[in-house]
Amino acid sequence: MRVKSRVILAETPTLFYACRKSDPSTVRIFGYKKHFKIAAFPAKHTARVLRALKNPFPDFEAERNVLVLGMSNCNITDHPPPILLNAGWVERTKGGFLFYEQGVTNSIAKVIDALDRERLAIGRAMGMPPTPMRDLLLLWYGHLGAKGGTTLEVLNGNPAYQGSEAPRSLFHPASWFPGTFSGDLIGFLFKSGVEDAPHGRKLFDGVGISKPCELGVGHG
Repeated sequence: MRVKSRVILAETPTLFYACRKSDPSTVRIFGYKKHFKIAAFPAKHTARVLRALKNPFPDFEAERNVLVLGMSNCNITDHPPPILLNAGWVERTKGGFLFYEQGVTNSIAKVIDALDRERLAIGRAMGMPPTPMRDLLLLWYGHLGAKGGTTLEVLNGNPAYQGSEAPRSLFHPASWFPGTFSGDLIGFLFKSGVEDAPHGRKLFDGVGISKPCELGVGHG
């Protein structure tokens, strides 16, 4: 079937809402982001997209292009580590703990920070330095009362994350799918989720391979 209408594609770095699907027909919304960026592809259509979304999403703001948005996807840094490093707890309790409030400890926050430093290094190598994840979360959720000077403080105390439960299984479709894992620990972490691994890491991985000396990361 031939599409006759002109379709404009647009992208955001992550989901606009902090939410969880509680049953097949219900979604619990804990909060929403402000100062949330969006860009069209090609970027010349971004203003048109913003006009179309002004009423339902008045807090959207224009970003330079979708490449910059891709570098602002911090889901690949703050989702896989708490799942992988709490694997035993997930299996033992069937997700009976709070993902951010209890699942992110000081040591796990350090792993998240390490992954985020790689994201920042890749962005700098591309000439478009992204914002640190902690600062992004404060920008997005500050209107709800998010605060903190460290990643641990922000993730543990973000009101939009309060009550967010861990997945019931390591293979729960909301956060983790089995796949083919290879490479070092960082590669395993990035490959650990459906959204965060196959999609979120593609840009980062490609640039990291092409500029390994500049980034200080090894491959192979």
